[in-house]
Amino acid sequence: MSIPPINEPLVSVLLPVYNFPNIEKTVNSILKQSYNNFELLICDDGSKIKPVIDNYDDKRIKYFENKINIGLGPTLNKLIKLSDISSKYFVTVEQDDHYKTYFIKDSI
Repeated sequence: MSIPPINEPLVSVLLPVYNFPNIEKTVNSILKQSYNNFELLICDDGSKIKPVIDNYDDKRIKYFENKINIGLGPTLNKLIKLSDISSKYFVTVEQDDHYKTYFIKDSI
């Protein structure tokens, strides 16, 4: 991973997950973005079927779990509160989507 220029704003990518174990395609598509100055916050919202995230060794990923299902809105609010204080932009991604490598850059 290259170090982003200091003037690039930090982007917090929010990934709420519920009963969807295979988030690998989504996570990999985010990790392969052409824009590198981001954090990926994943929150399992009290799923019975837990997502598999043990395969990743990337410091940009932060993983959280809700003990019970609290719903999408409260989970997104939780992720925003847990995001880095220097984040300038926030984007929500879906657990079953695949994103083009320029998704974050074009969103900015």
